[in-house]
Amino acid sequence: MSGFLIIGPNRWPADSFATASKLYETLRDEYHEATADVRAAPPFTSATLTLYGRHYRLYGNGRVWDGDRLVYDPPQMELFA
Repeated sequence: MSGFLIIGPNRWPADSFATASKLYETLRDEYHEATADVRAAPPFTSATLTLYGRHYRLYGNGRVWDGDRLVYDPPQMELFA
C-alpha cells in the first residue's frame, strides 16, 4: 500500500490524492449526517494523508495541501446540469 488517510487514531488505505479526497468527503458527509441532531457536535476535523512517505493535509472541502501549496483540488459537482 502506498499511503493512508489518517483522521485521529483511524487509518484508511489511500493510493492517490483523488482517492483520499473522495474518502475524506464521504467520511465528512457521514459524520455530518450522524451528528445532525447533536447541538454541540464538534466540527469535522482535517486529515493527514501519508502518500509515498510524504505528508499532506486535507480540509473540509476535500482539497489536498502540501504546506501552503494546493496539490489537488477535487472536481466540484455540478448543481445544475
